[in-house]
Amino acid sequence: MADNKLIIYLKERFPAPLAIFYSVIFAFCNVVFTKKRLSAPGYLWPFIFISAIFFLFFLRLRLTDEIKDYKYDMINHPERPIAKGLIKISTIKKILFFVLLAEVTIIFFTNVATAAIYFLILIYSWLMYKDFYLKKFMDKHLLLMLLLHQFIFLSYTWLAIAILAVNIAPTAACANFFILMFTGPLLFELGRKLEHRKNANGQETNDTYVYSWGSAKTFGMIVLVALAEAFALLFLTRAGSRSFILIYFILLLAIVIYYLLKKQQAVQASKYWSIALAIAGQLIYILANGL
Repeated sequence: MADNKLIIYLKERFPAPLAIFYSVIFAFCNVVFTKKRLSAPGYLWPFIFISAIFFLFFLRLRLTDEIKDYKYDMINHPERPIAKGLIKISTIKKILFFVLLAEVTIIFFTNVATAAIYFLILIYSWLMYKDFYLKKFMDKHLLLMLLLHQFIFLSYTWLAIAILAVNIAPTAACANFFILMFTGPLLFELGRKLEHRKNANGQETNDTYVYSWGSAKTFGMIVLVALAEAFALLFLTRAGSRSFILIYFILLLAIVIYYLLKKQQAVQASKYWSIALAIAGQLIYILANGL
């Protein structure tokens, strides 16, 4: 029975297949950027480690958010698995412990540089959990809070490069790659909170970006982030393969037209097309630059 409840929780709150897929793409992007080949001796395991550590990070992020938002969800989202008693918060904490243990185990088999970066990431994760000990200030500066929380994805890109044991110079290509790895998750984060959420009384809750910024402004930010991803792709892609980027621009244009013509439907589907846009950018980078 407990296992069934956990499966239901994961289905509702953590789409594991999508997280696995995105984690593998993330690992591939780093392999391509560092000009490594999975067929080369010694690089298959680092690829597996990067995929696994990124997946575990996604799961840890979900679990810590559940703990952090527990009281809020009890009031505003009683339909969620923990709030309605399907799974206990103590169970979430136990799972979180084992996730952290799995992460540390993987890091143990890497290198000293990776361990040092991971330690810094754990400190930063704690600061995120505590809203940087500036909750009232962060609540008033939503954009700053968003960017600070999304910064952790840059940290994991740094971690992945360390796992591959590659020294990188601060070049324009490096900057564009980090932009690519930053904008993808940011697109999904903005997209999944483009639609209003409501509490049991039918009132709009304040845990979305559309609540604070409005639909047009939030969607405009999504477009700007997508364009940043597109131009990063443009500079990262070899001249002979830039036709791939046309696919991205066509997809973005289709989403903009969809929003302009059928705003309500586009907003309701935003959590789907935003992740599609994020994944498309990184897939195009892999295909255009070769594995």
